[in-house]
Parts: sequence; C-alpha cells; structure tokens
Amino acid sequence: MTRESQLRAAAVVLALCTVAVIVFGVINFQKEREYIVPDDGVWWLESGGQLSAERVTPLGPGERAGLKAGDQLTDINGRPIHTGGDRVRNLFRIGTYSKATYGVIRGGVRVETPLILVPADKSLNIGLRLIALIYLGIGLYVLLRRWSAPKSSHFFVFCLASSVLYAFHYTTKLNTFDWVILWSSVVAGVLQGALFLHFALTFPEPKAWLRNRRWVVPLLYVPGAMAVLARLVAMKEFAPSERLLWNLNRLDIVCSTVCFILAAIVLVDTYRDSKTPLLRQQMKWVTRGTILAIAPYTIFYVIPYLRGVDPSPTMKVSVLSLVFLPLTFGYAIIRYRLMDVDLIFK
Repeated sequence: MTRESQLRAAAVVLALCTVAVIVFGVINFQKEREYIVPDDGVWWLESGGQLSAERVTPLGPGERAGLKAGDQLTDINGRPIHTGGDRVRNLFRIGTYSKATYGVIRGGVRVETPLILVPADKSLNIGLRLIALIYLGIGLYVLLRRWSAPKSSHFFVFCLASSVLYAFHYTTKLNTFDWVILWSSVVAGVLQGALFLHFALTFPEPKAWLRNRRWVVPLLYVPGAMAVLARLVAMKEFAPSERLLWNLNRLDIVCSTVCFILAAIVLVDTYRDSKTPLLRQQMKWVTRGTILAIAPYTIFYVIPYLRGVDPSPTMKVSVLSLVFLPLTFGYAIIRYRLMDVDLIFK
C-alpha cells in the first residue's frame, strides 16, 4: 500500500471516528438530561446479603438525615433491601425530592431515618463538555490545515481521545448504549495521557535517545492497558460499591496525571534545547500551556481526590484549567500561521 493510500485510509477512519464521537456525544447528553439519578449521599458496601454505610458524604442527604458510617440498611419505605440493586430500584421508584424512610441497624438497634433524595451531582459535566468541544475543534483545525503530516494526525487522535473522555458520561442506566459510553470513556482516559507523552517525546522531532529505542513507545501504553484490565477484573470479581468505583477511578487518574507530568518535563527539556528563535518561541507557548493546564488540575483536583475529598466548587473550577492545553497549541499555530505549522508538524 502506497503512502497516499495509507493517508486516505487513515483519513476515512478518523472521519468515521469523529462522526461517531459527535453523534454519541449528543445522544449521551440528551440521555443524561432525561435520566435523573436519585442520590442519598451514602457509599454503601454490599457484603453477605447486607448493605453497610461505608462513607457518608458531608452535607449530603444522608448526613442531614443522621445516617452514620457503619449503619446496616435493612429496608427503604418498608421494602427489604439485600443488594445494591434492591436499593437502586427503590430509589428510582421513590424519585428525587421525595421522602424515603431508611430502616437501619445501628449498634444492634433498629432506627428509622427519613431523608430527602436529591439528583446526583452532575454539575461538573457541563464544563467538561465545553472542554471536549474545544479539544475537538482545535484538533480538527490542525488536522485540516496539514492532514498529510504524521504529527497532525497524532495530535488529532489525542484531541479526539480527550473529547471522548470529557464528553462521555454514563448515566448508570447501564443499557447497551450506556456500557458503550462507559468503556469508551475509560479507554479514552487511559489513552489520553499516553498519547500526549508519546507526542511530547517526538515533538517537533523524536528525541535522540528514542531513535534507537523504539521499543519504549509501546511501553508508554502498558500502564493504561493494565488499568483497563484491572477494572475488568475488579468488576467481575468484586461486589459493586462506591468505594470500588472510586479506587478504579483513582487508578485511571494516576496513570493519566503521571503521563502529563512526564510530558511537561519532556517539553521543558525540548524548549531549553531549541536552537532557532522561532522554534524556541513556539515551544514557549506549548510548554507554558501544558504547565498551566496540568499544574492547577493536579494540585487542586487530583491530589484532593486521591486523598478521598469529595469534589468541592474549587476542585471543579480547577478542572477548567485543562482547556489551556489545546488553546495554547491553537494560539501558537494561528499566531505563526503556515510557517509555524510547517515547523512543528514536519
């Protein structure tokens, strides 16, 4: 197959993937708006046919109602509860902003606790979808300007994976479409950091030490693959719980964040080694944009989340810093026009 044929085949694949991401993203947004998930603000752990409160979210419905960690849930509105599925079905039957009376065993004594169910917090998703649109728009701009350049395709795949990660949010309905959304987001999440680190190592040209060690590149994707495998095993072998989901999400975030930090270090090194004034100016924007995107997100969101802190308004706002990465790339390309694009995407 000639290079031209390969480029055409790649263009067709990328076009189909882009259309699929846009269509699925729109449908997912509509489904999320229609499917309101009631929440009681408690992490429940299923074990031996019982649900125990593992953690009560501060200022959530459960804490306001007086539920405490260690409470054993026996019934909701008089209906027996033995599994997480029983609980979820009863919550949907009751509905949001409705009163649910929880029967719990605390210290060997049965206690009835009324609480008001609220919609699950999805306020962060709006900002993430805005970031997804920016990633997709800038990725398309770069690809269309120089679609035949290998680096532009790589950057677009990174932007496309980022769009999937930030735009796809499963509703917990877990029908076939929801499973597609869930696993697409998981795979995109572990790919995003590895793709960017791969990009940084070969931007604007491969590092000298990498040219004779091409086996390093596939290794960049191994931690993400292991994280996906761990999620598959955990979902099959362990009882579902909020704690399990949190630990799996932490693993994904660690893999992605480490890759971004390493990529920032590599880009700083490239900036320092830049010989020409134009390349140095370009790398300045790329490097600063990467640091400006990753540093606030890591400090104010990743670290608190790994420590078990529930997302606060400050944590949610810090996520918006991720938009600086594609914006600085886009600004640099537009600012230096074709000369800049030719210089970077050789």
